[in-house]
Amino acid sequence: MKVASFLFAVLFAASLTFAQSEMAPRNSKGDPIPADTIRPQNFPYPTAFNFNYSTVPGMNGGTVGAMFLNGKYYFNRWNSTMMYRYNPDGPGGGPGTLSDSITYQGSVRDLATDGQFLYGGNATATLYKMDPSTMATVATITLTGGSTRAVAYDPSRGGIWNTNFSGNIFLHSLTGTLLQTITSPLTGKYGMAYDSVPGQPAYLWVWNQVTGGLSNSLHKINIATGAEEVN
Repeated sequence: MKVASFLFAVLFAASLTFAQSEMAPRNSKGDPIPADTIRPQNFPYPTAFNFNYSTVPGMNGGTVGAMFLNGKYYFNRWNSTMMYRYNPDGPGGGPGTLSDSITYQGSVRDLATDGQFLYGGNATATLYKMDPSTMATVATITLTGGSTRAVAYDPSRGGIWNTNFSGNIFLHSLTGTLLQTITSPLTGKYGMAYDSVPGQPAYLWVWNQVTGGLSNSLHKINIATGAEEVN
């Protein structure tokens, strides 16, 4: 997934998954706090579009995963079996009209794709491989050594990066074999994406939510060295 797509996915997930309790943040009156998708000062990438679904019934009750595939935006709820599919007819080519909603495996915390299937995990060592047309689970893969909360597909290595809130980041083959480990001190990881430009190093972008707060951070990690880089 390229940087623009990743930032779109991260901002979607951020709007309703600030706390590790996996509940939307609320103010002193108990009302949900609207998502802030304004990019910070000196952020190097332009905003393609914003889509704040905090007022969309159903979606605003636990949607965490976001992915664009086959001309549709996919959004899943972690606390139910509901998947929402939107058409790309919104501002800037973003989500606009609801295409349909469909049931899926359920409990998935993040989405990834290899261009054919969707992948996601339920915060255990289990990875689900799902048919994007029917959302049926076509395979279940055990990723020994790490929980599948945040996931990203790596086309160069033919595997899935996965991690939990805290702990290291792992690369597994699509049969579950551990291929690589990146040491990570981050303690609120909830979204990842793979990014590669010809002639340049490949990176993982990791979205990290701050424990007990409403802020979040985006981290760029060199896959070859495991080191974080600053733009």
